[in-house]
Amino acid sequence: MSNHKELISKLKEASGRDIKKRIFVGFDGFVDKIQNVVKSGDDDSVQYFKTIGEFSEATAKAAGKSSQFELRTKVKKLGGNAPIMAHSLGSLGITNTCMGSMGYPDLRPVFKKLHKNVKTVSVCDPGETNALEFNDGKLILSEMSAFKSFNWKALRETPGSDDIKREIEACDLIALVDWSNLAQCTSIWKGILDDILPDLGSKKKFFFDIADPGRKSADEARDVIDVISKYSEYGEVVLGINENEAYKLSELVTGREANNSNLEKTGQALFDEMKITGLLIHPVDRAMMITSDGVISEKGKVVEEPQISTGGGDNFNAGFCLGWLLGLEKNECLITGMATSGSYVSEGESQSIDGIIGYLEA
Repeated sequence: MSNHKELISKLKEASGRDIKKRIFVGFDGFVDKIQNVVKSGDDDSVQYFKTIGEFSEATAKAAGKSSQFELRTKVKKLGGNAPIMAHSLGSLGITNTCMGSMGYPDLRPVFKKLHKNVKTVSVCDPGETNALEFNDGKLILSEMSAFKSFNWKALRETPGSDDIKREIEACDLIALVDWSNLAQCTSIWKGILDDILPDLGSKKKFFFDIADPGRKSADEARDVIDVISKYSEYGEVVLGINENEAYKLSELVTGREANNSNLEKTGQALFDEMKITGLLIHPVDRAMMITSDGVISEKGKVVEEPQISTGGGDNFNAGFCLGWLLGLEKNECLITGMATSGSYVSEGESQSIDGIIGYLEA
């Protein structure tokens, strides 16, 4: 705890006052079923597959034969990078607007459970996800046909979205997430860049999270990196990715095989291809931020038996953005991000600043 005393003091000060900062978050949304896969047993003695490797061995044995696996749903909840991040931000005391695919024309019931600090503007139907969770990760099976025609033109023509310029102008930080799952997301991010930002009177903070780029082409990846870099004309820009995404994105953008044994080198190669303030990478056991001044890294704590893992990265993003808005040092932003994620994964729900403080003190 000694290393975190100053940070805890700063967070306690923030907890005791109104955070007069606003965030805009967009544009996805999913209805998530968080599930475990039954290995054996009945209701009284059920055993679940604990690891992805264990489950993959069982599925491999079904090749050429077929097989059935029983799923147990732990919870049906709101999902998507934007709504989960928005909910976490709300829990941390930050008023925010979440615009995305949460049901149209009516909001789906699960999204009515978003924190009271979240203003929702839904312009599209949500995707649907079955998230199979294991102790060492998760398998996300998603239906995303609702997003196929969701682009900047469609967004601008949807009733209710006409206040997007006013919402962005009123916010201090703009978080644009889940590029990988929104088929025409680049057009939306470019639309904001071309049609809205030139008219803003002040600089903003911009946070991006592209999600897993595995299904994208190199041209698509380079195009979105170019768009993200151009946001730097209008303020500070941070791109956040996890370890797996760092290796995949680096290969797509640089055209070279990533060094899977050296995350810092891989991240540096990717950062050199962009014109941004910082590249944020968060493996499960630490977090690092690469800037023009070098690399900042902080160790974290691995939660061995998570209550939930889906949304851990989105809560990390919320915690990092909290620190960024509060003007914390970069290493403190990393720790705040990891504490927000760790407490969420441990407790199964997004925490308040007091919850983050308790997690750090413990």
